[in-house]
Amino acid sequence: MAKPRRRTVDTWKTKRWYRIVSPPMFGEKDIGMTPANKPEKVIGRTVDVDMYSLTGKRDLQHIKIKFKIKGLNGETAVTTPMGHEMQRAYIGRITRRMHTIVTTIPTVMTKDGYKVQLTAIALSRRKAQSSQKEAIRKLMNEKIAEAAGKNFEKFFHDIIYGQLAGDIYKEARKIYPLNGVHIVKSEILENPELKEVI
Repeated sequence: MAKPRRRTVDTWKTKRWYRIVSPPMFGEKDIGMTPANKPEKVIGRTVDVDMYSLTGKRDLQHIKIKFKIKGLNGETAVTTPMGHEMQRAYIGRITRRMHTIVTTIPTVMTKDGYKVQLTAIALSRRKAQSSQKEAIRKLMNEKIAEAAGKNFEKFFHDIIYGQLAGDIYKEARKIYPLNGVHIVKSEILENPELKEVI
């Protein structure tokens, strides 16, 4: 006697689609959709979005923001930023002909409890001495720590839109002639908004 066939369930039919939006600091814009058969499975997922998609500004299209879903509002997935990164091709272009690249990777804490690690670089077409490099690196670390004294939203805004890099450049070029300063990467190591997210 033949065994009865098991009914196969199309798992896609059991899933619902959730709209993902950016945080208020980025205008709560649609940044994607994600499927899940249970709402709790949406929490903790990440999505990468370039700044051109968020702002419409082409001069920021080389910057990518990472967001993590921290909760749901009905069928809308609410996110929080987890850091940013400049495209490798862009970093390659700005560093190709530089004789001096001063790099620092400080970790700072904002006044509202976000722990952030940054990667910052200062660039020059001329070769700087070791003492000059150390003075520039020290200044970079001091300016980053000073900026972190603000709340996270202001701090992250200044990183993404180049305000922090510009402030560092104005002071660092007094130590040695520079072509530019860039915050090429940030990673949020501790985010108070995600205490309940696994």
